[in-house]
Amino acid sequence: MNRFNATPRLIRIMAFFFLVAIGSATYLIISSFANGDDPGLAPDPNRFTKVVLTEPGKLDEPMEMTFLPGNRILLVERKGGVKIVDGNSGAVKLVATIPVNTKYKNKQGVVREAEEGLMGVIAHPQYAQNHWIYMYYADPTDTKHVLARWELMGDELVATSKKVVLEVPTQREECCHTGGGMVFDKQGNLLLTVGNNTVNPRSGTSNLDDRPGFEPNDDQRAPGNTNDLRGKILRIHPENDGSYSIPAGNLFPKGGPPSTAKQVICIGVKWVLMLPPIPAGVLKDMMNSTKPKDPVISDGHTSLETISHMLNFIMRTAAMVSLLIPRSLSTNPATIQA
Repeated sequence: MNRFNATPRLIRIMAFFFLVAIGSATYLIISSFANGDDPGLAPDPNRFTKVVLTEPGKLDEPMEMTFLPGNRILLVERKGGVKIVDGNSGAVKLVATIPVNTKYKNKQGVVREAEEGLMGVIAHPQYAQNHWIYMYYADPTDTKHVLARWELMGDELVATSKKVVLEVPTQREECCHTGGGMVFDKQGNLLLTVGNNTVNPRSGTSNLDDRPGFEPNDDQRAPGNTNDLRGKILRIHPENDGSYSIPAGNLFPKGGPPSTAKQVICIGVKWVLMLPPIPAGVLKDMMNSTKPKDPVISDGHTSLETISHMLNFIMRTAAMVSLLIPRSLSTNPATIQA
């Protein structure tokens, strides 16, 4: 017998699709603004100059990159490689290998290649002074994704400097969707994308599955769950000691229900790899009803603080709908399932 009667189940399904649709639409709107002018037109090719950084065979599944002083590029590979590319000479140097998980193993014991591994990297805005870099990776033994900070001194990744900042419990039975894109805003807050960690639905079906044993198929447990970090964009403020605090302006207020993850700024996403900048002034009129002050404008772009208020304006009501739904995963932090 289904644990929900027909009416609450219908409400949950409608609310779930509403959350996912709003989250996806919000990101597409941001992306279209970032592309400039008409979102239906491809950028003029004259705006880009192709520069070949490495020769074929020098990289193995590169995932993300970040720019360092001295025309150097730090990039990470899914299987754990951390490499520095000299932008002047094109030389590629392996500076470290991070132990990561790269496999899925289902209930039948079948092992296959995973999407996860070493998934993201970004240099701290004050890297020239503190030499901090952040990487997001799949723990080699435990079923979780980890955001950690290291010191990169020249070409040496200092192993003893590692500090774990945040952990995201996951499942490794089935594919897919990891995330790992990161960006700092002008206030020093770090935004991290986290995938839904859910199976791609079969053709003609949804990502809703209440059957016991099919939890990896069910998006209600992750992107539709207000107390789960998966299927979200997170916004935290890294502190000097390796911990983090929650900045003002996230989706769920600090004094809100305990069944809401305060790190979340956007809920109901599938797999976002990066966050684009927004042209200055585009959102100013939209923000008048939600922002505490005018957007912080610098370098020709509206700050991600402004983005957070826009997301609040669009998402807060939709997310709170889930709090009214009789869903055990959303009301008791101890019942979160992978």
